[in-house]
Amino acid sequence: MRENKIMRVALRKDFHAAGYDFQTTVDITASGRSVHSVAEELAALDAVKAVMIVMRKPEIIITINTKDRQELAHIISDHISTIRGVAEIETHAVLRIRKSRVRYANLKSKYGD
Repeated sequence: MRENKIMRVALRKDFHAAGYDFQTTVDITASGRSVHSVAEELAALDAVKAVMIVMRKPEIIITINTKDRQELAHIISDHISTIRGVAEIETHAVLRIRKSRVRYANLKSKYGD
């Protein structure tokens, strides 16, 4: 199946096992700069695990995994809020994850397989 590019095996890190106890989604409204530029800069932050550009306001939704609320506050105040073009930030703390399933992944290799 791998040779026919029908199925591949992917690994996914358990964020609790990695020491993270707090997951947050963050709505970002961009202004004065392109949404794509703001999203690229957000994606460059190590703490940001996912960046999605959506078809509404807020234009960007990100996912952050942190050890606690203090770490989250630090990331938002010292990193995200300082990015030029970030006009509004709204956080949504995840209380419980009922389902988290990844059905596919695009795994690219420098070897072409």
